[in-house]
Amino acid sequence: MTPPDTASTPPVTPRDAATVVLLRDRDAGGGPPEVLMLQRHAEDKFAAGAYVFPGGMLESIDYGPRALALSPLGAREAGEALPDVSPAEKALGFFIAAIRETFEEAGILLARTPEGTRWHPTPRELPAVREARRALHAGRLDFVDWVRGMGLRLATDEFQYFAHWITPAVRPIRFDARFFAVEVGPDVTAEADLREVQAPIWVTPGEALERFQRKEVNLLGATRANLSLLARYPSTREALAALRERTVEAILPKLRNNPDGSVTPVFPWDAQYQTL
Repeated sequence: MTPPDTASTPPVTPRDAATVVLLRDRDAGGGPPEVLMLQRHAEDKFAAGAYVFPGGMLESIDYGPRALALSPLGAREAGEALPDVSPAEKALGFFIAAIRETFEEAGILLARTPEGTRWHPTPRELPAVREARRALHAGRLDFVDWVRGMGLRLATDEFQYFAHWITPAVRPIRFDARFFAVEVGPDVTAEADLREVQAPIWVTPGEALERFQRKEVNLLGATRANLSLLARYPSTREALAALRERTVEAILPKLRNNPDGSVTPVFPWDAQYQTL
């Protein structure tokens, strides 16, 4: 698909978004980390049919006082992690949005109990949690009030911010997306919302890239780049340790028109980037 002519059309302002890479070791003794990926519906306006990480748009509720009170990570620390976001409360909102969107899309709530342990619903609690998620999708539930009523704290301090991607300027739908990584246990299961996403899979980054090369799955350019980054690491522990040392810079790809009418993303580290 050829990008629209932007000579007379100013770029659409990208919307703030948070994306989450859930990491877990495939084997108890280590081994390459697996990541959770979800397939967007074929009729979706953005990335139709592509496999993506959980995530979505930042909402004002995510950095309101009630939400911030549920975060063990403080606004100052979040602001230091995302120094280009102001005020610091909004920076913390990206961490909270990451948790909210993961629950909405994948049914996984990354939170802790008052005792400090990672929360998992018991079989008895699961029907009520599923109903809460349905109510959230229908706009009948306030996520922050629900989490507070459950007596939980959001696990914001377990998230590692590691990448910042902005949708190419020629796209009609654009996001200014912050990427976070967090470790989850082998007992965590995903239930796609079947509204925006479906078909959850746990896959190593290398396997996902191989499936893309075989044209078995569709992956966005930013997704492929981040999978390539994560494929370097032999375990979740080593991946998170390396991501903590990264200097995050915003990446704004450009698009190259191909003779067959398709487009190819061109990244800042590509030689052709400066000529487009």
